[in-house]
Amino acid sequence: MELQRPAIIPRPVDALTADTAEVDAAIELVRRGAAVRVRLASLRDARTVAEIAIVHAQRAGVAFSTQRDGPSLTLTFGPRD
Repeated sequence: MELQRPAIIPRPVDALTADTAEVDAAIELVRRGAAVRVRLASLRDARTVAEIAIVHAQRAGVAFSTQRDGPSLTLTFGPRD
């Protein structure tokens, strides 16, 4: 049996691109039914990416909410609509 090399996924350099990739992965987990809810905390630029997240979540039919705890902003995706 021949082993395949693992795929190398390039890491985004800027904060917005990295955070958007995390958002899209969370939405996909909920959309496919692999998770009921996914919470993202400690994003680099949570306030800015929240504006993008709501659009992506609505397009995917996934609920979206935010929670603020002091200076920290947590994004929650799910359940599916």
